[in-house]
Amino acid sequence: MQQDGWQAILNNFKKYVESSGKMLKLHFQTEINAPAEKVFRLMLNAKTCREWIILFNPTSRFEGSWEKGSKILFLGSDEQGNEGGMVSRIKENIPNRFISIEHHGVIADGKEVYFVRDKICQLN
Repeated sequence: MQQDGWQAILNNFKKYVESSGKMLKLHFQTEINAPAEKVFRLMLNAKTCREWIILFNPTSRFEGSWEKGSKILFLGSDEQGNEGGMVSRIKENIPNRFISIEHHGVIADGKEVYFVRDKICQLN
């Protein structure tokens, strides 16, 4: 039953997005006056990474590896102390140049919930 509820939400969201016509695309860029190696090292280190991801949520952190093909979880707690986040995979990692992350699902009620071609699949 819960799966049907999530599917209805996804279906309604998909209809809304598809009917909204043009989607607004945002692009952010920041120039950093530092060597790429230093930026890469600080950005992907568990301790220093927290300094920039806390902008999403003060409790933000990651668990996993930044290696290509690796699973990585981006986690944090809400105001009630419930943990949630995103289930992702590192699509590409070109050291000191580029990282691509695919988001495959969410953490809900302590479980990984994956989105698979407009359907939801929950793994226990």
